[in-house]
Amino acid sequence: MIFSLLESIYLFFPLLGSLIFFFGIKSQRKNYVVVALWLSLISLVLHYRASGGEILGSYFNVYHAATYSFNLLVLIAIILYLLLTSFSKQGKFLAYSAAFLSAILITGSALLLSNLWINAYFVENRLAGTPILQVATFTKQPYCDYKYVFYKVSADKAVWFMCPNHYGLLPSLGQLPSAPNFVVKQLPLQLQSLFEDVSKEL
Repeated sequence: MIFSLLESIYLFFPLLGSLIFFFGIKSQRKNYVVVALWLSLISLVLHYRASGGEILGSYFNVYHAATYSFNLLVLIAIILYLLLTSFSKQGKFLAYSAAFLSAILITGSALLLSNLWINAYFVENRLAGTPILQVATFTKQPYCDYKYVFYKVSADKAVWFMCPNHYGLLPSLGQLPSAPNFVVKQLPLQLQSLFEDVSKEL
């Protein structure tokens, strides 16, 4: 019951917020825009807390990524509207500052959404019944410089990895030639036999 209520909030709040936002623009009443801002912000915070405070991981599948993206886009549109309408007529310095902040906001949001959808693709395209594994390694792997690496078994029974921040800003995906033992040992018992003949330490 609680789960379904939260799921509806993630979708209902940004939908309601977008309607109030457009009504606020049309009627030129900023108090409606501020209400829409709070609705989207509350939904975004609740959604982020439900994910465990992590953008990468098993929580953000395609559905959650879609609702989170929609909510974020509504929130960004509201913030941009408030920035540009509040400071555009307050002198060149404030107008340029608002434009600069808007550019930072758009760039940051684009990077966040890119991370979100790369993760969603990684999460969705996996063998049914297999988990997403987050493994901490004491030594860096040749395919990832990050301490924590995500692994999955794809539908064609190949082992894939996702390396967070491989490019500094975006995660990278790749397929391993064989299944590492530390990944095989964390799979369900009925699936470990699929890899026992070919697994080896990388």
